[in-house]
Amino acid sequence: MIMEANSSSLEHPVNYSPWLKIDDYNWETLTQGKKVIIYKKNDVIYHQQTYTDFLYLVKSGRVRLSIYSKDGREKSLFIADKNCLFGELSVFDNLPNHATAMAVTDSEVYHIPKTVFIECLKVDHDLSLKTIEIMARKNRLLASQIEDLSFNDAYSRVAIALIKLAMSYSSDCPDGNKLEIKFTHQEMANLLGLSRVSVSKIMSDFIRLSILEKKDGYIVLKDVHKLKDWIE
Repeated sequence: MIMEANSSSLEHPVNYSPWLKIDDYNWETLTQGKKVIIYKKNDVIYHQQTYTDFLYLVKSGRVRLSIYSKDGREKSLFIADKNCLFGELSVFDNLPNHATAMAVTDSEVYHIPKTVFIECLKVDHDLSLKTIEIMARKNRLLASQIEDLSFNDAYSRVAIALIKLAMSYSSDCPDGNKLEIKFTHQEMANLLGLSRVSVSKIMSDFIRLSILEKKDGYIVLKDVHKLKDWIE
């Protein structure tokens, strides 16, 4: 069973994970009678700098929010997991969406009209607080990314990302903590502001040092304490 990892070996002060999982919350005020759209892996939900009439809620699957440079380089901002809202900023400032939203896996996503969302916020204080909480988490996450890019080297960034992944998507196994989701080195690179080559080299080094291992296509953290030693 996949568990929200809470082992003391995984605890770390830099726990602003780009994989945003929201605790169970009853979104029925927003979702009742609303349309669910099914997206296949790599389907684009909307592009950056475009307007939409909706904000979005992940019913199942995962959605990546990324920004792109003019020459096509990608910087991923966060992964919206089940129960996570995204696209809410344009509700409040009436500006285009600042990022591109793309399904990481096959996903079900509610499309909620912005006008409906605003009316719900006016009458549902719990919904308002939950929206503010999610926006605050995203703000802290972006601040932590700036910190990583400004002060941490490549090995630190990969080590931190692996620990954050384990805190949200790991299960205990005889060899350590098994990450229960798969990712490519390119996906990790896009989240961390690194090249795919750099991430591949660092992962290979961690495997060589017996910090990680690959097992049936999944990553196992064999020695979290050694992994933490790479964090500045």
